[in-house]
Amino acid sequence: MFWEYPDKRRFAILPMAAILLVGVITTGCEENQETGEEPGNSVEEEEPLVLPSKEEFADQLNVPLMDSLSQRRSVRDYSEEALTLKELAALLWSAQGITEEERGYRVAPSAGATYPMEVYVLAENVEGLNAGLYRYSPGSL
Repeated sequence: MFWEYPDKRRFAILPMAAILLVGVITTGCEENQETGEEPGNSVEEEEPLVLPSKEEFADQLNVPLMDSLSQRRSVRDYSEEALTLKELAALLWSAQGITEEERGYRVAPSAGATYPMEVYVLAENVEGLNAGLYRYSPGSL
């Protein structure tokens, strides 16, 4: 059975326009007013961190779909135990990892294989990783 709802799409235009306007206004706000240069990283440029390969954490991904779905729970009591780099790599691969090297296909679907979404990690308790904000770049290495 279906219920008819009033068309609310016209109300979505205003928030979308506001978000676009804020994006346009804030683009480049942090550039140096004297030189016009954009700021670099807040820390010195470092070599990218190489995460464990898919083969190294494949055992963590070998879970039947129905088991994963039935065991999924929201958790609000977090462990003090640190994540390993292998666990972090498995989590990141599950979000945006490359599933086909030749074409660059990823785990998450994307219209036209453009993959506009980016994954960032705010690491606080990961073994072998300094606390900080990291950008996951699955195809750059």
